[in-house]
Amino acid sequence: MNDKTGITWNPEGRLDQPLRWMRPRLIFVNSMSDLFHEDVPDNFIDRVFAVMALATQHTFQVLTKRPDRMLRWFDPGYDNREHAVGQAMREIAAAHGGDDAGLPEWPLPNVWLGVSVEDQATADERIPP
Repeated sequence: MNDKTGITWNPEGRLDQPLRWMRPRLIFVNSMSDLFHEDVPDNFIDRVFAVMALATQHTFQVLTKRPDRMLRWFDPGYDNREHAVGQAMREIAAAHGGDDAGLPEWPLPNVWLGVSVEDQATADERIPP
C-alpha cells in the first residue's frame, strides 16, 4: 500500500508479531494511524481482530476518529464480520502451526475500543448522546 507520501508499507509484515510475544502487554493498535480509516479494507481489519483474538495474553487498545465506520463494522448485519474474523483466525493459526476452532467470545474481552477527540466540540460530534 502507498500512503499520501508515496511510501510503500506492508501492514501484513508485523501483523502476527503479538503472537510471538509471550509476556502480557498492553498494545496500542495503529498508534500512528486509524484502523477504521476508509482506506483500510474490511478484510485487513478482520485479520487484525483475528490476531487480537488469538493473542489472549495481551490487552489491545483501538482508538478511532471514525466511530461511524467502527460501529458499522461491528453491526451484526454488516457482511458477517464475526464469521470473517473466525475464518482469519483459522488461517493465521494454521500458518503458525496451530489449530484454532474460531472465536472464543465476541466481542473480544481483551480489546478496548474507544473514540479519540481533540476537544469538546469534536467529542459532541463523534460521540452522540
